[in-house]
Amino acid sequence: MVGRGDEKEMSQRLSELGPKIVCITDGENGNWSYYNGKIFRMNAKKVNVKEATGAGDGFASGFVYGFMKFGNIEKAAKIGTFNAESVIQKKGAKIGLLTWKEIRNKI
Repeated sequence: MVGRGDEKEMSQRLSELGPKIVCITDGENGNWSYYNGKIFRMNAKKVNVKEATGAGDGFASGFVYGFMKFGNIEKAAKIGTFNAESVIQKKGAKIGLLTWKEIRNKI
């Protein structure tokens, strides 16, 4: 949609299409978020992957929840990452989604 480039270039081009916040997940390479001209990088931990189904949805739901709760991109990305890492350690798309109590213990 926006061609190739580094994280910031691609994120800027996506942002110019309308969204104020851009998140791009990259599997075992982690993810990055772009907001107000800044890149926030989050590395992935090495975990035992059972199945990747639901990882993106787990990240997205955790990110949105974290941003709504804290209004902070870095915390939101961290929560999204925790959620995605938990999901991929189980079989199925929903098993492994974290509760707020579990997330709070990881923060």
